[in-house]
Amino acid sequence: MSLKYPFANFLGIGVDAITYDQVFSSIDEWIKNKEGRSHHIACINAYCVSLSLFNERLYEIYNGADIVGPDGIPFVRWIKKVIGCPCDRIAAPDTISKLAEH
Repeated sequence: MSLKYPFANFLGIGVDAITYDQVFSSIDEWIKNKEGRSHHIACINAYCVSLSLFNERLYEIYNGADIVGPDGIPFVRWIKKVIGCPCDRIAAPDTISKLAEH
């Protein structure tokens, strides 16, 4: 999970309260930094969280991502209700399409 955005804890996985504008802003910053490292965006849904309960490596991968986007409307609604932040559903196929447009 990133430390840049507020997040919700779903059974130990920190899911960022993030919008596509914030995702693209982060990606733009990563691209500008020519000395930087590679980055990882994880799109997390309930199935991903349940798998991580039984797979420590997967748990570490998700929690080590630079952005952990909520790929499920239940997560988005929970984040908006509990944290009160704007949040988009960050689904992998949609993210690739929107990134190509961006």
